[in-house]
Amino acid sequence: MKLAKCLIIVCGILASMAAADPRAGDPKATLRASGSGQRALGYLEAFNSGDTVKMADFFDANLSADGKARRPIAERLGRFRRMHAEIARMDLKQVERVSDTLVVLYVTDPRDQWLQLDFVFEQSTPHYLAGIGIELLEEPPSAVDRRPLTKAQAIAQINHLIDSLAALDRFSGSVIVDLDGEEVVRKAVGFADIGLKVPNQADTKYNLGSINKIFTKTAIAQLLQSEKIRLDAPIGQYLIDYPNKDAATKVRVKHLLEMTGGIGDFFGEAFDKAPKDSFRDNGSFIALFANLPLEFEPGSDRRYSNGGYILLGAIIEAVTGQTYYQYVHDNICVPAGMTNTGSYEADAIVPNLAQGYTTMNDGGEETGQRRSNIYSRPARGSAAGGGYSTAEDMLKFVRALRNGKLLNGRHTAFMFTQELPESEPADLASAIKQGGLGIAGGAPGINAAVEANNGRDYVIAVLGNYDPPSAENLARKIRLLVDRVAP
Repeated sequence: MKLAKCLIIVCGILASMAAADPRAGDPKATLRASGSGQRALGYLEAFNSGDTVKMADFFDANLSADGKARRPIAERLGRFRRMHAEIARMDLKQVERVSDTLVVLYVTDPRDQWLQLDFVFEQSTPHYLAGIGIELLEEPPSAVDRRPLTKAQAIAQINHLIDSLAALDRFSGSVIVDLDGEEVVRKAVGFADIGLKVPNQADTKYNLGSINKIFTKTAIAQLLQSEKIRLDAPIGQYLIDYPNKDAATKVRVKHLLEMTGGIGDFFGEAFDKAPKDSFRDNGSFIALFANLPLEFEPGSDRRYSNGGYILLGAIIEAVTGQTYYQYVHDNICVPAGMTNTGSYEADAIVPNLAQGYTTMNDGGEETGQRRSNIYSRPARGSAAGGGYSTAEDMLKFVRALRNGKLLNGRHTAFMFTQELPESEPADLASAIKQGGLGIAGGAPGINAAVEANNGRDYVIAVLGNYDPPSAENLARKIRLLVDRVAP
């Protein structure tokens, strides 16, 4: 889940917190003891029901007339549906704060990811709900050990963590940790092929899922640098035959990069029903979403968009005359020395490539039984995801990006800081020191995460062949350990 900080309702001013510590005892009983707590508990119950009518009733009963006027219930229900599709359920674990005007809760989702919920209430009685903030946490604050570690201690704990998760069959894959320019952990656990008992290795190739998007963004940055495309240009300038004329004229390249263009997704009923061997090039995905109306006015909202990155791949092909795959190989993989990265076709014979294993059925329900994910994957990945790489190649990519091998200083800064400087920085290392990368990809039998902090100088690459969030959770736990090592 890619949830950072999401305001569901316009928040009011935070007020004073309760003096009593509510963290002991039954969290639901704690909430029932106050009016604001009852409202927060009512929201959780309505959310977990997944019932739009129950959520509408909750909003109607708990918002003031002004609150409903500022943001109609119908609009709030749209956000509820998107949030429920992403999170599914929130299980209450801890009550951190309770007062008439503020309730802070810690919950977990079905993937054991922790979320903080901040319920803000109006100052005046009867303290109607004013806003809800939702934030993805690394761990609940009470569970985070912040005591300093030596590098040797961190390395030992990382290796123990990997081995423990493998013993529980909760992670299968390869891990590389680079700290202060030194590779301190290189480890592989589990099987690349469970049936044949072929073990994973440090150089095993894994499906990256959406991590491929970082290669697409790098390619777009290269074309910006060479002035072959412009961020503010409408996509129809490059995709002259794009069938959706509304999108062609309104959506700009920067909208695709930022996922603010209103372009839909190619995943859905049409993709599920289509034969997967029909998807063998980037352009074969476009028909799945091109004729759909824009989901919102470009620039007015942000929504995760695989379709938008498919179009970025199409722009790369239109501008360069190469296939997306060939361009990435020649201009990213070769200069970075990434010899084990590519968008391999599902029926190709590729040495040392891991098979993906999922415990979900076709309806997305957990079964507890592992099976191959071969029927859920397209025959070939795209500019939106589905290529393959190794943990060591991902480390090479980050190093090449940091060292200016792929882009000049101005566009390297753009990759790490999300801002395009007006001029070339005098010193690349200083320009990107406060930047970093946090990228992940996941689908049934696919999970990978790469985290890089330029200031602290570390790279964590965790690639696996189990369901999300197996690799993402491991990468997060490794980062918490690395953060405790003094520079």
